[in-house]
This record gives sequence, C-alpha cells and structure tokens, in this order.
Amino acid sequence: MNASNFDTERLENAEQRLELALNGGDVGLWDWNLQTDTVFFSDQWHRQLGLDPSQVSDVNHWKSRVHPDDLQAAVKRIDDLIHSQDNEYESLFRMKHASGDYRWILSRGRLYRSEDGNPTRLIGVHLDVTDQKQNESRLEEQARQLDATNEELKQFAYAASHDLQQPLRGIANYSRFLLEDYSDRLDSEGIRLLNLQLAAAQRLKHLINDLLVYSQINLDQVPFAEVDLGEVLREVIESIELLIRENDASIEFDSLPVVSGIRFRLVQLMQNLIENAIKYRSSDSPFIRVSADEKDDVWEIVVQDNGVGIKREHDETVFQVFRRLENPGQIEGTGVGLALCKRIVHRHGGEIWVDPISDDSQNEASPGTRIVFTLKKR
Repeated sequence: MNASNFDTERLENAEQRLELALNGGDVGLWDWNLQTDTVFFSDQWHRQLGLDPSQVSDVNHWKSRVHPDDLQAAVKRIDDLIHSQDNEYESLFRMKHASGDYRWILSRGRLYRSEDGNPTRLIGVHLDVTDQKQNESRLEEQARQLDATNEELKQFAYAASHDLQQPLRGIANYSRFLLEDYSDRLDSEGIRLLNLQLAAAQRLKHLINDLLVYSQINLDQVPFAEVDLGEVLREVIESIELLIRENDASIEFDSLPVVSGIRFRLVQLMQNLIENAIKYRSSDSPFIRVSADEKDDVWEIVVQDNGVGIKREHDETVFQVFRRLENPGQIEGTGVGLALCKRIVHRHGGEIWVDPISDDSQNEASPGTRIVFTLKKR
C-alpha cells in the first residue's frame, strides 16, 4: 500500500468514526462557508428534524424552519458574532419538525477568520434539547405552584392562629372572671371544673402556637449563617432558668461546634430537647449532657438524659405530630415538640433519631434517653 492509499484509508476511517459518533450522540453537524454563502448539513441534522438526508438544505431552508418568534433573535445572534471580536457561538431556538411539532435546538459552534480578521467559516453542531426544556418548564411550573401553595399555607396559618386565639382568650378570660368574682357562689366542684377549663384553654393555646411554629419552619426565607451551638445552648439555659431550678436539673456540655444554620430555629431545637429531658424526668434530679462528635461533613450532636427513657418500639413514632412519650394526663405537653425538632433538623439537611442506651430484649424503656441529630459543618 503506497502512502497516498494509506492516507485515503485513514481519512475514510476518520470520517466513518465521526459519522458514527454524531449519529450515536444524536448530534447534527453544519458547516457554513461565509464567503460562498453555502451550508453543509449532515444527515443527522436532517434526521433530527424528520427530514430526508438526501434533501438539499441551505440558509434559507434553515430560516424557514426556525420558529417565527425565535427567528429574529437567532439571526441577530449570528450577525452580532460576525461583527464582534468573539469567535464562540451559542444559540437556543425552536425548529419545525416534519411532524409539524417544534423542537428545541441548542446550536453551538465556532467562527473562523482569515489572517486579516474577516469571518470565513462558521462550523457547529445542533443538539435536540426538547426533553430538557420540557422538564425545565415542568419544574418551573411546579416551583410556581409550590410558591403559591406555601404562600396560601402561610396566610392560612396566620389566619387560623388569629381566629382560634381570639375565642380562646375569651374562654380563658371568662373563666378567670367567674373564679375571681363568683367563686363564693360556686361549690368546690364548680371551682374545680372552671380550673380544668382554664388549664384546657392554656393547653390549646400552647398547641396552636406549636402548630403555627411547625407549619412555618419550611417556609423560612432566612439564609443560613455560622451558628455557635455553645452560645445557643447557653441562651437556652438562661431562658429556662426557672424550669431548671424548680426541677433541680443539671446540664453539662462539651465544647460545641460552629455549624451552618438558622440561629433562632436551632435555639428552638435545643430548647425543646432540653425541656423534654426535664419534663420526662425520673425520680432522680434531671441530669442532661450535650456533646458533639465530628463525622465526615457533619456534626453529630447528642443530648442524653437520665429520665424515664423511651421504649424501643417508640423510637420512630415519638417524632410524629401528637405522639406522646407518656399518657397525656400524666405529663403536660402538646405532642408537637419532637416533631418540631425533626422538622427543624430536616430543614437544616440533617437527620434525628433515638439512639438506644441499652440493648434490652424486653422492649422496656431504658434508663434515660439519648437523642442524636446531625448538622452540616459551617
């Protein structure tokens, strides 16, 4: 085989590989000679539009298939490129398929110039991105619907809170009025019932507030910032100082890390966990220890107490709304606290769970509870 035949064979092999690659990748090739104003369109370019590859195409044929709403911008993009110092070309437009439908085409290429800077050739590829554009449109529509739904939920939450709180305040005020001004006309049973009504109104108020907070967490528009968990815990301890003293509780914590999050939500999270640990105390004085363990790209925060513990069968259900650790009549609470903790942790991209302190086979509550949650590093 002489050198000429060898070079011809190599060229044919290269052309064949290029054609196979373009067809396999569904890529249409075009080559526009700006000096002769002639354009080569590859077979795959034609197939993308459902056209016969043997059909002769030119610039006017291309223009005739560009969507009328996109044509002016598509032509201007080429003109601007030719009259600029840039050589990279990219344009997105719709082209009419043989079926009559329009397909979204992403066109990319490069402008070549002569030594004196005059444009001579524009070569590029066509990529059919219709599926991608349709997916983007669906996602944008879903995002718009989600924004609208979130706004409706936000308005509903505020309205529900206001509309429920107003009659509730009336019930509580009338009950107090009866107790203060008419207690001498009531027997012990009447006074007991009024006190129960006041307590029920107070519980309902707390429940409404907790549900309002719960519904608002995922609507937060506050950007994440660096939050020192040590400062957060000290703030919590200060805010519930009376509760701590009344229960003779002790709280210890190691050096806690700085994490990425929303500060006031992390305060709510830690306060709920500390209050729960005190509320569900055993006969011993509450002892709570907060620690942190570094794990790859997150911090594991551990809140452990010496309280009544949680039965293994309830390890997951305690994080559901209205699920209580004990009989509601025994310990005050709304059943929203741990559910709120879970939502706050999820809002921060973390997980929360009950980590068993002892491996009991009887499914009894262990002596104390260890709650673990993860937060991303700053």
